[in-house]
Amino acid sequence: MTQQNTIQVSWMTNEGEHVERRTSAFCIGLDARGQLSLDEQQVEVAQAAVFLRDGQWWVRNLDGAA
Repeated sequence: MTQQNTIQVSWMTNEGEHVERRTSAFCIGLDARGQLSLDEQQVEVAQAAVFLRDGQWWVRNLDGAA
């Protein structure tokens, strides 16, 4: 796995900054089915999908889809 195929994700909570490195597609949301789950009231069930295509990382808005 090359550095290009790694994405660093960071976010802030009341406990401080969280940082993760990912090498495969994942969903962000309240119930991200074991991927990247956020415990925030303003976040929808499934907020976004992050995926690698043609060597580039992309983010797709899921509009709160379950």
